[in-house]
Amino acid sequence: MVKLRGGGIVASRVLQRLMDDRERHGLTTDIVHLFRTYITSSHGPNAWNRRKGADGFAYQGFNYPKSVWGGQLKARMRRLEGDDRATAYKLMGGTNTPYRRRWQAQMKQGRHAGWYRTMAGTVDEMRLENGKIVSCVKTPAGMVEVAADFVIDCTGLEADIAEHRVLADLLQHSGAGRNPVGRLDVERTFELRGSASGPGVMYASGATTLGGYFPGVDTFLGLQVAAQEIVDDLARRGFCRRIGTFRSIRQWLRWARNKQP
Repeated sequence: MVKLRGGGIVASRVLQRLMDDRERHGLTTDIVHLFRTYITSSHGPNAWNRRKGADGFAYQGFNYPKSVWGGQLKARMRRLEGDDRATAYKLMGGTNTPYRRRWQAQMKQGRHAGWYRTMAGTVDEMRLENGKIVSCVKTPAGMVEVAADFVIDCTGLEADIAEHRVLADLLQHSGAGRNPVGRLDVERTFELRGSASGPGVMYASGATTLGGYFPGVDTFLGLQVAAQEIVDDLARRGFCRRIGTFRSIRQWLRWARNKQP
């Protein structure tokens, strides 16, 4: 038996791999899937802000709505402050995964045959007993013990930024602070608030700044957008030239001729 924890894209891919191996190699693997929050249907505050869901999963093609990276939602988030911004993050956030027909059919088959089961709850304790990993799960119906040969945890990591030595030092000694979500507080240009020293400034992006004016900052595309906006701010300060279409083409041509950009 395998116990799987989590409801995001990592959990869904691990689940499909387990089901693929079961099908290809004729295995008899039983799977118990534990969700912390069990989604039963579409959910959201209104018809214009709703996410599909079923069987424990929240379905969404991207980890954020697409307008976060360059549409009206990005513009609106840049105007929000404090609790209003934190509320907006809670509204659009949460664990989700894309909808894929292949593993939907596999899950349906597994539920029908009884080798794939789901449950909602949180793990209070784990222990080894007779060669099995026994999890004490707190469910709405009470405590349930689940014994498994393997446990695969796909719930992700939610650590406080102060556990990182460099970030802790910034918070304690540089004047940097936290945003409404508890991460590093940055300006709309990604300048780290409170850390300026004379003409010198510090920039930050990525997951450590989640909760700022740009929700997609902890994604691959978001890091690219953040880098471009940081360069634009450096150009405004006279540190470098602004990136534009023709300049980018010229620099690419230099690179293609094996000349330094």
